[in-house]
Amino acid sequence: MIRLLIADDEPLVQAGVKSMLEWSSHGIEICGICSNGSEALEMIGRFRPEIVISDIWMPEMDGLTLLKTCRNCYGDLPVFLMLTGHKDFGCARKAIHYGAAEYILKQELTAQSLEHAVRSALQRVKNLQQTRDMVSACLTLLRKGNEDRKDFTSAENPAGKKRHRNVIDRIQKYMQENCTGKLTLRETASAFGLSPNYLSALFTKSCGYSFTEYRNHIKIEEAKRMLDTGGMKIYEVAEYLGFDSAFYFSKVFKKTEGISPREYLRGFSSDKSGRREYTGRPAPLARCPQEEL
Repeated sequence: MIRLLIADDEPLVQAGVKSMLEWSSHGIEICGICSNGSEALEMIGRFRPEIVISDIWMPEMDGLTLLKTCRNCYGDLPVFLMLTGHKDFGCARKAIHYGAAEYILKQELTAQSLEHAVRSALQRVKNLQQTRDMVSACLTLLRKGNEDRKDFTSAENPAGKKRHRNVIDRIQKYMQENCTGKLTLRETASAFGLSPNYLSALFTKSCGYSFTEYRNHIKIEEAKRMLDTGGMKIYEVAEYLGFDSAFYFSKVFKKTEGISPREYLRGFSSDKSGRREYTGRPAPLARCPQEEL
């Protein structure tokens, strides 16, 4: 079972989070409930939960300090879901910077939003555990006398090729499922327990294109899908997909597609059935070639 700790100084929130989901059906057990950051830090050290749901504003130690302290002491686990009663985007940015999986406003907390956040946290826990297993396997092989060679994940080694392929597949899936956020290199690397520099090099070597190129590709593909529906304005699509401005979104769109979002919209024509079809859509970005890994 995955262990979950709840940290919030409001008893009603504690009770609400505890009763909002059928935790056992998600493979989760609640290992503790506490009302301040200092108590939470002590319980994290004692029970080592994989997931922590924490309020940002708590007495003795606030949630951001708790998150930062845990990152310094324990690495990428536990995964944090941050709660707050205030729309403070500065705190949200700090929470994401320190590796929080989700940032939830208490007034918008529902069973559905909590379940979505928990599923995101569970996926991150799974990614981190799989990555640690692979690292452990690497170290085991090295201890068996392979220090005089490149490690088994080198591009020349078949076993290394397969493991690179598995890691890249999972990273690309994660990026596709989270393309509506900022999706930074640091955030993605943190989700898999990797360093940003290593992930960047691995991505480019394995795929033939950079992390940024792939991120822009999947974001623009999602943008085209949203524009196809005709229900959102260009600036709304840009904001939804995590771009800093509509101007920057248009710049990336044109670099990726060769045309601006407005030109893309004008490139649609309607057939007799009323369906909209774009006449000049480019070929999709190629997947990492397996034989070249």
